[in-house]
Amino acid sequence: MKKLLALMLVAVFIFAACTPSAPAVPDATTTPGTTTAPGATGTTTPADTGALSSRMHAVQELHYLYSSEIATMNYLLQSAEVTFAAAAQFVDGLIEFNRYGVVIPNIAHSWGVSDDGLVWTFHLRDDVTWVDWQGNFVAYTTAHDFVSTAQWVLNQDNASVFSDRYFNFFVGAQEYFDSTGPDWTGPPVDFSTVGVRAIDDWTLEYTLLQPTPFFETMVAWVAFYPVYGPFLEEMGDRFGTSNDTILYNGAMRMEEWSHQNRRVYVRNESYYLAHEIHIERITWTFNAEHALIAPEMFRRGELTHADINTIILEEWLADPNLAHLVRPNVASWFSFFYIFNFDPQFPDQYEPENWRLAVNNRNFRKAMFHAFDRMAAVYTSDPFFPENHLIETITPPGFVTAPNGVDFTQTGELGRLSRELPGFDENLAAQYRDAARAELEAAGATFPIRILMPYNSNSPQWGQRSQVVKQNLERILGSDFIDVRIYDASPTDFLGQNRRNGRFAFLEANWGGTIGDPIAYTGPFDFMGTYNQPHMVDGYRNAAGEFIYQAILDEAIAELTDIQRRFELFAEAEAFLIEEAFVMPYVRSVPMWVASYIDPFQLNRAPANPMSIWKWNNVYRLDAPMDRDQFDAGREIWLAETEAARAAAAR
Repeated sequence: MKKLLALMLVAVFIFAACTPSAPAVPDATTTPGTTTAPGATGTTTPADTGALSSRMHAVQELHYLYSSEIATMNYLLQSAEVTFAAAAQFVDGLIEFNRYGVVIPNIAHSWGVSDDGLVWTFHLRDDVTWVDWQGNFVAYTTAHDFVSTAQWVLNQDNASVFSDRYFNFFVGAQEYFDSTGPDWTGPPVDFSTVGVRAIDDWTLEYTLLQPTPFFETMVAWVAFYPVYGPFLEEMGDRFGTSNDTILYNGAMRMEEWSHQNRRVYVRNESYYLAHEIHIERITWTFNAEHALIAPEMFRRGELTHADINTIILEEWLADPNLAHLVRPNVASWFSFFYIFNFDPQFPDQYEPENWRLAVNNRNFRKAMFHAFDRMAAVYTSDPFFPENHLIETITPPGFVTAPNGVDFTQTGELGRLSRELPGFDENLAAQYRDAARAELEAAGATFPIRILMPYNSNSPQWGQRSQVVKQNLERILGSDFIDVRIYDASPTDFLGQNRRNGRFAFLEANWGGTIGDPIAYTGPFDFMGTYNQPHMVDGYRNAAGEFIYQAILDEAIAELTDIQRRFELFAEAEAFLIEEAFVMPYVRSVPMWVASYIDPFQLNRAPANPMSIWKWNNVYRLDAPMDRDQFDAGREIWLAETEAARAAAAR
C-alpha cells in the first residue's frame, strides 16, 4: 500500500517491417459487465470558429523563444515538462480532454470497465499511423504499441521514472519489474503475466490489482503513451535523442532540432485529425535571456508569444500603443506553495544543523506561516489583481469534486481549515516567534536562524518575489531572529540540484495533478516523495509509531468503495500539512501577463492532465494579439460553456 502512494510523485512485437492492412473500425460494444464510454468518433469538440474567422491570420505559423533545452524526447523515460510538452504535440494517447476539460476519445474510440472494476478494455481506431520525422509512413498504431510501452517502462535497465505507475497498479507488474533487476534470484518472469495485453491489434486490456477510481484520467498521462516496439528496439539508447530517433502519431512532427539553436515543428499531414490542426509550423529559437528580450522581439513582430513580466507590465499598460497587446494568462492547475526542508543537505555555511533544530519546532514554523505576506509576494507577478490568485489549500479549488457535489477544497477538515485558519497575521507571527525563541534557545539553537532560499536565476519575477518574501519575513520576525539567504541557482536542472538534493531550507515549489483524484496533491508529501520529507519531523507519530500524515494518507488510499469517505480522509491529510505549517499554500499558478496571438480558450485543458494545453486541435493564430477586453469576454463565454459541457458529460 505504501508503494502505491509513491507513484503519485511523479513488448510484444507483433509487427515486422511489413505494412499491416487495416481492418474496419472494431465494434464499440464492450464485453458483458462493462460500461461503454460516451462517444466513439475520436474527434474533439470543435471550437466555435465563427467569431474567429474574421480574426484569423493568413499564415498559421507561431514563433517562440525558449531557454530550457530538451534533454531527451524519450517520453517513456522522464517527466520533465519540456519533454512531456513536446511528447504531447508529437504523440497521442488513448483518451484526451477537450477545451472544457471533458474526457473525449482519442486513439481509443470507446472503452469500458468490468463490474468488479478490475478489467478495463479499450477499443482502438484503425487509422492512426506512425510516421518518421519526414512524414513517411512507418506503421499503424495498434494495441501492441501500448504493451511495448509497459514492457519498456517495467524494465529496470531503462530506469524509467514511470515504472511505479505500472507495478503499483497492474496484476503481475511488480514481480516482472523485480525480475528485471540484478538482485532477482527467482525463475524468469514472462511479460505475459503482466496485466497489460493486446487482445488483438485493435483491443487493449488492462487488469488492475484493485479498483482504481481515477484510472480513466490516469491513462491520459504520458506514461501510457504508445511506442512502436520494433523502432524502439532498433534505436536502443538513441531513442528520443534527435528528431529522427522517435516516431510521430500526433498533430505535429519535429522537422529540425538543433540543440541550443532552434526547434521546428510542422503539421503532421498524416495525423488522423489533421483537418483540426490549423497551425502549420512552430519555430522555437533558443535564447538564454528569453525572459528579458522576448517582449521587445514581440513588439518588432518577430515572435507570436511573449511573457510580460511586471518589470515592464506597468509601462506597457500605460502606453496606448502597447496596452492593447497584453492580456492575463489563463490560470493553470499548478499549485504554488512554500515548503520547509526537514532533511537539509546544504553547505555548512548555512548552518544545516541549526536549521534542523528550528524547522522541527512547531512554533517556529507557525511564526513563518503567519509572517508570510502572500499578497505582497503575488503583487510582484500581478500588481493589478493580486487577490484573484491566492489559494488557501494545496489542491487548487475546482480540481476535483466529491460525490456529494462539494468541491474537494471545501470538504471535511480541509474545508473548515480553509475558512477558519488565519493566514498573514503580524500579531500571531510575533506570538509564535516569541514562543519559538524561548524553546529554541533552551534546545541550543543560535540566532539569527539562517534560512537558505534558492530561486531559479532564469526567472526575474521569481528573483524579485524572493526579495519581497525575504524583506517581509525579516521585517515582521526581526533580522535578529531569522536571516534569509537568497541564492540565485542555475536554471540547469534546478529541481535536481536544489529541491531534490535538499539544498534549501525554505523554497517556493509547485505541483500539477496528473490524475483526477485528491491524491494528486497529497501524494507528493508521502514518505517516499521528493518534496520536503515531512515524515522526518520530530514528534508526529501515532501510538503505532507511524507518521500521522502517512497513516491518514494510507487509510485514504485504501478506501476504494466509499468515495465520499475517501475524499474526507484526503481532506484530513491535506489539512494536517497546512495546520502544522509543513506547507504554506500560496497561489494557483504564478500569475502571468502575456502578449500572444493565441486565444487561450481554444486550447484543450484538464485539471488532471496538464499535457492537454500543448495540443493544437482547433487552435488558430489570430490576426492581432488578444487584448484584456477580449480576454475577459472570452473567459465569461468559456466558463459558461464549460459548466454546460461538464453537466452534459455527467448526464
